[in-house]
Amino acid sequence: MRIILFIAFSFFGMQLVARSTGLAPRLLGIVVASISSGAGELSFLQLTHWHDRSALPGFAVGTGVAGLAGAYLYLALTTWIGMSVHSSLNMSSV
Repeated sequence: MRIILFIAFSFFGMQLVARSTGLAPRLLGIVVASISSGAGELSFLQLTHWHDRSALPGFAVGTGVAGLAGAYLYLALTTWIGMSVHSSLNMSSV
């Protein structure tokens, strides 16, 4: 249930950033998505306790690669493909 809640908050935060025109709603969306991301990361990090020694380094590598992949996806969608920021955020939130 907790993970589903984090997914919903992440989606809501991204949609708030993508669809808002003012600064305050966009900042609220960033805060909501960031809290969701951090809480989800902590939840999955807790699960490494139940696995062998390679789980923690694997988790660290996975989160690092995910950060780079997300940044490159945004770069590709907005710069190389030419999508708008609004469209790329909507597509990335799904």
